[in-house]
Amino acid sequence: MNYFEHCQSVEEAKKRYRELLMQYHPDHAGPEGEAATKEIIGQFNSFLKWKSK
Repeated sequence: MNYFEHCQSVEEAKKRYRELLMQYHPDHAGPEGEAATKEIIGQFNSFLKWKSK
């Protein structure tokens, strides 16, 4: 799943990132949220690198 595929700007991605981390953070989603959180962080970092080109 690409969490940031519909984001057109860095600002949109940052807002989506915060929403996703609140939803999937292990404190809220339990142990299965940890894997999702790692994936979200990786995709967000990739999005930022892609947008900075």
